[in-house]
Amino acid sequence: MTPAFVSFSLPRQELPDLYRSLFTSFMIEQILRNEQGLEPIDPPLFLQNVERLLRVAGESPSALMEQAEQELWAHAWYIYTDEWAWFRAKQDVTNELGVRLSQTKHDVFDRLVEKMYRKRFDLYVAEIDMQSKIAMTQPQKKKK
Repeated sequence: MTPAFVSFSLPRQELPDLYRSLFTSFMIEQILRNEQGLEPIDPPLFLQNVERLLRVAGESPSALMEQAEQELWAHAWYIYTDEWAWFRAKQDVTNELGVRLSQTKHDVFDRLVEKMYRKRFDLYVAEIDMQSKIAMTQPQKKKK
């Protein structure tokens, strides 16, 4: 079987976006493999070729990698906080209903949870906000 070659062209300013997209996809695949207990894989050859093109174009692949990792982290944090807030709203509604929980219809319960979620979202997220907790636990410098 002989290798077939394909070529395409794109404006130079789109090359970093292509790289960030490929790198993000590769990172997600690595994370999923890790979660499944599989061995990590080497980066695809195409990703390495785009890295080489970026260096020729004067771009920094490591800076683009860092940006992609930050975007993935921001997305993961959003998902985590959203799930946490929903979990906490469900807890609070369950506690408020008490013995009436067994008499509450499922759709009514869901509406109550959503209402609580919207009402107390910021409070729930503050429970897990590590940045503010770190700032509170660090000793304050004395003013001279």
